[in-house]
Amino acid sequence: MRKPLFLAGGLTAALVLGLVSITGAAASDPPTGPRIQGAACADGDGVTVAVDFTPVFDVVDLRCATAGGTVAEAFTGAGFALGYDETGLMERLDGVAADWLDDDAPAYWSLYTSTDDGLVTGGPSTQWVWAQEGANAGPTAAGQAYLFEFYPFDDPKSDQVLALSEVRAHKVAAAPAVPTYSPGGPQAQSAAAWLRDELTASEGVLPGYVGSDDWGLTIDALAGLAAAGIGKDQFAASADLVYHSGEAYVGAASALNSKWPAVAKTVWALQIAGLDPSVFPVSGGVTRDLVAELRSTVGVSGEFGSGGSPFTWALGVLALARTADGVPVRAVAHLASKQCADGSPNDGAYGWTDGCSDADPDATALVLQALTAAGVPSSHPGILNAEAWLMGTQELEGGFATSWGSANANTTGLAAQALRVLSTDEDDWGLDSTEVAAAQAAAEFVRVLQITGPVLDAYPDTLTLDDAGAIAYSAADLSDAEDNGIDAASADSFRRATAQAIFALDGPGLGGLTAPETNGPPQRPGLNQPPDDGGQTPPPSGETPTNGSTPPSGSGTPTAGATPTGGGAPAPGGAGPAGSDTTPPAQGGNGIVLNSANVKVADMTWTGKRIVSGFTVTVNGQRLTQFTVSGLGKNTKIGRGWVTVNAAGSTYAGAKKVSFRIVPKAPRSVKSTAGQRQAKIVWRKVSKAQHVTGYEIQVRAKGAGAWSKIRVARPGQTSAVIAKLAQSSTYEARVRAYKKVDGTKYRGAWSAAAASRPRKANNAEL
Repeated sequence: MRKPLFLAGGLTAALVLGLVSITGAAASDPPTGPRIQGAACADGDGVTVAVDFTPVFDVVDLRCATAGGTVAEAFTGAGFALGYDETGLMERLDGVAADWLDDDAPAYWSLYTSTDDGLVTGGPSTQWVWAQEGANAGPTAAGQAYLFEFYPFDDPKSDQVLALSEVRAHKVAAAPAVPTYSPGGPQAQSAAAWLRDELTASEGVLPGYVGSDDWGLTIDALAGLAAAGIGKDQFAASADLVYHSGEAYVGAASALNSKWPAVAKTVWALQIAGLDPSVFPVSGGVTRDLVAELRSTVGVSGEFGSGGSPFTWALGVLALARTADGVPVRAVAHLASKQCADGSPNDGAYGWTDGCSDADPDATALVLQALTAAGVPSSHPGILNAEAWLMGTQELEGGFATSWGSANANTTGLAAQALRVLSTDEDDWGLDSTEVAAAQAAAEFVRVLQITGPVLDAYPDTLTLDDAGAIAYSAADLSDAEDNGIDAASADSFRRATAQAIFALDGPGLGGLTAPETNGPPQRPGLNQPPDDGGQTPPPSGETPTNGSTPPSGSGTPTAGATPTGGGAPAPGGAGPAGSDTTPPAQGGNGIVLNSANVKVADMTWTGKRIVSGFTVTVNGQRLTQFTVSGLGKNTKIGRGWVTVNAAGSTYAGAKKVSFRIVPKAPRSVKSTAGQRQAKIVWRKVSKAQHVTGYEIQVRAKGAGAWSKIRVARPGQTSAVIAKLAQSSTYEARVRAYKKVDGTKYRGAWSAAAASRPRKANNAEL
C-alpha cells in the first residue's frame, strides 16, 4: 500500500531525547532557497528556531522562542509539534514523518546548532554545525539558533537550504509576493461584468436563498471579479462592506472553534482586496486579529477547530499561506494525509472525509490549490496522484461532476483552475500539454453554459441584455432560463455558478488572486466574439492544440476519414491521422482557425439511426457552408452527440470537435377542442423507441407574441386541458416532447399550432 503525501508515523528518527547524533564536520554555507516564512529573533532576544521542510515542500519556517529550556521546549514553545514513538524516539516534526516518501528509505530529522562545537550552548559559529547533543539538551541561551533538517540516509545533504547568516538576517516576516496578471478574455470579462452588476443592484452584498445578506456568496463573487481582473470600483466597495461586516459572518470570538471556516474565508478575501484582517473592526471601536485567531485554531494534530473537512481545511491553508508567518506545517501535513492511498480507483483523491469512500472533484481541486499555495511542489508524488485522479474524472464534454450529481459549472471551474495552476512542466507552449488540454476542454464546457450574443438572439422573448454573461450551473438550468428567463429564484443559482465558473475561463489560482485594477468596459464584452483560450498562451504558428482528451473506446471515439456534409466536399487526403480530433490548419482566408473559434452545431432530430450528415454549423455566429465531418460519435440516442468539423474551402482553416444535441421528434396530429372557457389539447405520442420523459404545452391568444409558461404532461399522456381562458378570444396551443438525460432536458421542436375559441360558461360554472 502506498503512503499518503504526509504520514504522521513511519520509521523512527535517529534524533532522540538525550541521544547524541555525532559528526565532527561543520556544514558549508548553502545557496538561498525557497520561501522563508516567519522571522528570526531580534539580536539578543530569545532563541531562533528553524525547520527546513524541503524536499517535502518548499518552505523554511523561522520562529522566535523563549530561551532557558531545552531545544525541544524551544521548538514546541514556538508552536512546532514534535512527535515521538512509544520508545521516545522522535519520528515526525509538525506532522511530517522523516520517512515521508518511502517506508523502506531510512531517514531522520537532523539537528544543527549555531555553536562552533555543536553543543547546545557555546561559542558562536558562522555556519550551521551538526549537533553533538540531542533535543532534550539545555538550557538554551538567548542569541542561539537551532535548525531541524530532513536527512535521508541514502542521499544525505551536504549543506542546508538556508545558511545561518541568512536565518539571522531574516528578522522581519514578510508575506509572499503575489504576481500581477492581466484581465481575462472577453467571456471571462462578460461573466465578471454580470456579477459586478448583480453586486451593484444588491448594494454591494449578494442575497442568499432566502433573501438575506449572503457574505459567503459575496466573497465568491469577489473572487470571480479578481480572477477576471475587472470591476475595480465595485470590488473595492463590496470588499469594504465585508471588512465592516462585524460579526455577521465570522461570528463572535467565543464561537471561533466552530466559525473558523467563515473566519478563514474572510481572511482570504481581505488579503485579495489588500485589506488587513489582523485589525478587523467589530463594534464600538473594538478590532479582532482574524489571522491570529485562525492560526490559534490549529491543534497539535494540524486540524483546524472542530467539525471541519478537507474542503474547509483547504480554505484555512489558503488563508494562512498568504500571511507573513505562513501555514503551520502540521496543518498542511494533516490536510495532505486525508488523501486516498488504498490502491482503489479513488487512489489519489480527496473527499469530505478520507477520500476513498467519498472521493470528490471539488474537494480534490481545492486541496490541490491549497497544498501548492502552501509550498508543496507540483512534482510531488502526492500532488501528481491527486491531479491524475482529477483528470480521470473529466467527462467527455469537458465538465467535472460532484461526487453526488452531474457535471456542472461550479465543479468544472474549480477543477480547471487547479489544472492550470499545476501546468508547470514546460513543452512547446511552456505548459504541460495534458493539463492544458484538460483545462481547455473544461473551459469549453463552461462557455456552452454562458448566455452570449447568439443565445440572446435565439431567445429574445425571455432573455435580455441584462442577462448577458451569466453562466448557468448546468445545461438544464440554461435551458430553463432560455424558456422562462432568469427570475428571482434562478438568479441565485446563476450567481453561485458564475462566480466559480469564471475560474475555468481565466485568471490565476485561488492563492494568487489580487484586486482588479480596472473597471472593465461598461458593456458586456465578448457577446459575439470567439471564446477565450482558457488563459493559455496561443500555440506557435501552424500548431493546433487538441481541445480535450480523446473519448474512450465505446464512448464515441472519433473515426478516421471525412464525411462530406453541408454541401462541402471531402477534405483531400481525409481529415488527418486516424483517430485525430484536429486537422493541422493552414491560415484561413479570414484569419479564423476553427479550433480557436466559437463553433456550434445545431440540434439534430432523433431518427433511430446513427446521425452522420445533415449538420448545420455556425462559426462565431456565421453559417459555415463549406466543411467536412469526421470523428463521429455513436449519435444514435437522444442526448449529446459528437462530430469533428473540418474547414473546407479558403475562408476558414483547421478543425474542431463539437458536441450537439439530439432531440425528440415533434408530436404530430395536435388538435385543440374548445370547451367552456377552456380548451382541450390532444396530440399523438411520439414513438416508444424515443423513451421520452414527458411533454410540454404552451398556449397564447392567436397572433400574440409571447407564449404562456410551459405546462408539463406525463410521458404516457396524450391530452391536457387549459382552463380559465376568455371566451372572446381564439387561442392556439403547441406541444413538444422532451427527454431527461443525466439531469439535462433535451427538448424537441414544437409541433404546429392548433387553434380553438372557448365557449361561454353556463351559470353552474360561475
